[in-house]
Amino acid sequence: MTPWTWLLLLAVANTMLGHAVLLRRGRPVGAAIDSDERPVRVSHVAQAALAVALATVLEGLLLGPLVLGPWGVVHLMWLDLAIVVPVCGLELLVAASRGRHASRPARTLAVLSLLLVPVVVYARDVEPHHVRVERVDVPLDARRAGHDAVRIAVLADLQTRDPGAFEDAVIDQLLAQHADLVLLPGDLFSGTPGEFEQMLPRLRALLARLDAPGGVFLVAGDGDDLPDFERVVEGTQVRLLHDETVRLSLGDRRITLLGLHHLKEAEDAGAVIDAFERQAGDDDVRLLLVHRPRAVLALPESCRTDLVIAGHTHGGQVAFPWFGPPYTGSPLPREVAAGGLHELEGRRLYVSRGIGLKGPPAPPIRFLVPPEISLLTLR
Repeated sequence: MTPWTWLLLLAVANTMLGHAVLLRRGRPVGAAIDSDERPVRVSHVAQAALAVALATVLEGLLLGPLVLGPWGVVHLMWLDLAIVVPVCGLELLVAASRGRHASRPARTLAVLSLLLVPVVVYARDVEPHHVRVERVDVPLDARRAGHDAVRIAVLADLQTRDPGAFEDAVIDQLLAQHADLVLLPGDLFSGTPGEFEQMLPRLRALLARLDAPGGVFLVAGDGDDLPDFERVVEGTQVRLLHDETVRLSLGDRRITLLGLHHLKEAEDAGAVIDAFERQAGDDDVRLLLVHRPRAVLALPESCRTDLVIAGHTHGGQVAFPWFGPPYTGSPLPREVAAGGLHELEGRRLYVSRGIGLKGPPAPPIRFLVPPEISLLTLR
C-alpha cells in the first residue's frame, strides 16, 4: 500500500476509536438509550482525545520508519486535527440532537471542534497562496570594506510542477523589491524527469524574467537532481552554480559568493568549504548559497564566511502555536530550521521558508508558515 492509503486507513481507524471512546461502547448515533447510560461529559471528551493522541503516537512509532516517514507522521497528525476531531464533534452533536444526553460543556467543545473546518480550508486553499516578504537586516563585520547596503532577494523552494499565474505573481513580487542580487537556493522544480522535459520551456520563460544588477544565481536542490538540469537556465540571465565561486562588486562592497551543490553538503562539502574559507583577505563579504541548511555545520566555529543562505525546510510548513513546527527535515535545532536569521557558534545562517509545498507524503498545506520571499539587507 502507498503512504496515502495508509494515511487514509489510519485516519478512519482513529475516527472510529474517538467515536467509540466518546460515545461509550461505540453505540451507533441515534440508537436507543438505556436509562442507566451515563451522559457524555467533558471527561469523556478528554478520554477520547487522549486515546486518539496515544494511537497516533503508536502508529507513528510503528509505521513511521517503515511506511510513512517523518513527513507522513506529520500528515497523520494533521489528519487527526482536520478530520478526526471535527467528525467526532459532529457525531456528538448529532447524538445529542437525537436524544443522547450530553453536558453543556461537552456540547460546547463539540461546537468548537467544528471550527477546525475553516482552519483546514485556510491551510489548504489560502495560506499557501499568501506570499509575504520577510525583510531582515544583516549587520556585517566592521572589517568588511565599504558602507553601501546590499539588498539580496532570496527565492527558495518554488517546487512548481506547472508554472502558471501563481509563479508569475511571485516573480512580480520579487522584482518589485529592486534587489541588488537574487539568490535561488534550489528546489525550483518538483516533478518527474518526463514532466521536467514537458515544462522546460515554461520554466525557462519564468527564470528569464529574473534580473538584478549583481546577477541571479541558482544552486540545485533535491528536486532538481535531474538529468541535464543545467538546461533550465539556457537563454536566461540566471547562472547555475555547482561548487563555484564568483566575485561581485555592488556599490563599494565586494562580494564573494560560493554556490554549493546540494549533494556536497555533508562529508564531501569539507574540501570545497575549506578552500572558500582559506581565501586570503578580510575586506570582502563572503556568502555561501546552498539548498540544505545543514551545510552550515561544515563551517568552522567563528568562520570567515559572513552568511550561509539556504532553504529546504519550508519552515516546517506546518507549525503549532507556542510550539512551532513538529518536523523540519533538518538535523539543525528546530527553532533554527524553522526559518529566519540565526547564529550557531559564530556561524550565521539564514533559512528561507520558501514558496512551494513538499510532495507526498507531506500534507499539501501551509499552516502558520506562509510562503515567503526574503529580502536580506547587508549593512
